[in-house]
Amino acid sequence: MQARTKYALFLAALFVLVLALRLSVSFANGNPSYESYFTLLQAEEIRETGTPRYHDALSYEGRDYVFNPAFYYLVAFLSLFFSPEVVVKVLPNVLLALLVPLVYLISHRLTNARAPSLFAAFFVGFSPIIFSTYINTAHPLTLGLPLLALAIYGLLAVEQQPKRALVFITLLALISPLAWLIVATFLLFSLILLAERLSMDVAYYETALFTGLLTFWWTLVIYKRALILHGFTILTGNLPLAVRAESFSDFTLLTMIVSVGAVPTALGLYAIYHASYVTRSRRLFLVTALGLATLLFAFLKLLPLTTTLLVLSLVFSILSAHGIFQFSLWLRKTRFEAFRTPLTLGVLLFFVLTSLLPAIVAGIQPLGGPSEDELATMRWLSTQEGAVVLASPKNGFLINAVAHKPYVADEAFLLVNRPDRILEDIDTIYTTPFTVSAVELLSKYGVTHILLGPLENARYSERSALTDDRDCFPILHKGAVTVVYGVACALEVQQ
Repeated sequence: MQARTKYALFLAALFVLVLALRLSVSFANGNPSYESYFTLLQAEEIRETGTPRYHDALSYEGRDYVFNPAFYYLVAFLSLFFSPEVVVKVLPNVLLALLVPLVYLISHRLTNARAPSLFAAFFVGFSPIIFSTYINTAHPLTLGLPLLALAIYGLLAVEQQPKRALVFITLLALISPLAWLIVATFLLFSLILLAERLSMDVAYYETALFTGLLTFWWTLVIYKRALILHGFTILTGNLPLAVRAESFSDFTLLTMIVSVGAVPTALGLYAIYHASYVTRSRRLFLVTALGLATLLFAFLKLLPLTTTLLVLSLVFSILSAHGIFQFSLWLRKTRFEAFRTPLTLGVLLFFVLTSLLPAIVAGIQPLGGPSEDELATMRWLSTQEGAVVLASPKNGFLINAVAHKPYVADEAFLLVNRPDRILEDIDTIYTTPFTVSAVELLSKYGVTHILLGPLENARYSERSALTDDRDCFPILHKGAVTVVYGVACALEVQQ
């Protein structure tokens, strides 16, 4: 059997293994995540009307959404042939499993060596952060990451195949905001080459200019209204301070090692050192620049921690191929060549212990989707005439998609005025011991039904007027893990 065929079979087997494990974990965890119900909502709207739902009359006082619709069109198209619930489980896992062959191709373009490239594909397939994230969530980032990998693949050969690189970059720019990482990568790449006194081919300049202009124009097309309303706060999604602190938590080296894996991190750092002081390879500098751009965005709080770690895992998996390749060349020049097989097995065993097993353990943990009892409660709410529901913002999309009732807040904060005040009011209603304070705020939002389920119990564990005052807040519905309270009191207005 030819080496090329043998490695192709190994790669195909690795892809199938990664996908099978991801799907088995996803389907073993029941319903899609809470966040996936926004995707289901948009896919249903596209199937029925041909366009996404940009205006939502069910949210508090009605509100508009702003987002790139490409991912939702893809889900809607596939939903014509398969159940939407199956699509939102299968599609994200297929897209992230595609990183396996993509990283192999990128690594092979860097090293021109099959074995190190296969190792890199193995690392990305079982990266703790990639394997355990979005395994049960249909999120646009699951499409953005493979497109980012395609863009890297095209850029590594932009001098020889500029048209292919432009096609891949255009897809990324039109579909995912991760295109801004490529723009920053070009800037840092040019600075690195300048510091190293290396020239940059004119194809890179042309591609950089095209990428910057296209990404800037498309961002204005989609987010113009949000830019006018929020200004620079759009860079953090107009998130309330409490949510921002959670999403943009501080990046640390230990967090990266645990999330990316100790082996890819060590090999990737060695590859960066080797590129800087030995080979001075432009291609390695380009991949390194992507990693630096990601760290810069994280430092400036422009990239959530999860997204930062996902991109860094992709970058270090690619760089690890060069680290393995150079390490194997070094072995050939030493007396340790005879120990190549034991050393290789040792590295694999260390990766299994520090990355593969933690990834699988993280993947099999409960993935946070709504239980059947919560869905039954949503269906009960759908029968309540005139209901306006108060719940955790994380429950907002579920209420919208299943109960079809007005609600106070969800997790989409763009084009929302004063989101901090809304979250503060919700916290007060669930925690205040004073019935008057709770009723006053409930009247402000016109709430008739208050949901207390797993999400609310996890956040608001202390006793409050809501749980103690049965006269004002009678129980209307009680399930195994959910309770719905009514609002029987109102404030009297003095004449």
